[in-house]
Amino acid sequence: MSQIILGVILFCGGLGLFIKTTLLFHKVGQGTLSPLAPPKRLIIQGPYKIVRNPMLLGILFILLSEALLVSSCCIFIYTLIFFLINCIYFKTVEEKMLIKRFGQDYIAYRNSVPMWLPNFRGKCKVN
Repeated sequence: MSQIILGVILFCGGLGLFIKTTLLFHKVGQGTLSPLAPPKRLIIQGPYKIVRNPMLLGILFILLSEALLVSSCCIFIYTLIFFLINCIYFKTVEEKMLIKRFGQDYIAYRNSVPMWLPNFRGKCKVN
């Protein structure tokens, strides 16, 4: 029973985080999730104040919830592989594109906000 409760909590939290960050992409960033129309402005508010990749964390929570809800080791392993691939991608590709697009603003943001583990006590030092 606790596995189901945890699965539902992770799913709801992940879905909420994904929706919130998607709306921020549109409203604040003036862009979309599509690489063809990426955000034009650096988003450093909402969940982005405490972690650099909240959208992906939302997706990871959803995947973990699925693994729990259906008791699937395969989905759990897929989630770990998905996370690892994204870690490599963010460090080798996406961060370089963000530096190119947003310059010093992104570098300051990257240096003050953690990539994966939310920092609830600290504040983003970029305005």
